Amino acid sequence: LSHADRSRFGEGVQMFASALGDFKGSVLVDGMVRGIWRFEADKNTGAATVAVHHLPLPKASKRVVEAEGQRVAQFWHAGEDSHEVRMTPIA
Repeated sequence: LSHADRSRFGEGVQMFASALGDFKGSVLVDGMVRGIWRFEADKNTGAATVAVHHLPLPKASKRVVEAEGQRVAQFWHAGEDSHEVRMTPIA
């Protein structure tokens, strides 16, 4: 069973849930959990932001995660023109 094999979570990922609070989902890179994301909407401007907290990522993977974050923001807040992806590395 996949839930019995915790090796896919990698080092340091368990700290995400406790250290960063509520989040929507995980970020998978090559089948390994490398981060988490959450959606934030500015109540005043309506701007949509996807906040991604991640372990170190290769540049190519970071670009792919940012592009997917844009698609997530557009999905969650389709009526808005302004979408942002905020990438925050976790040491």
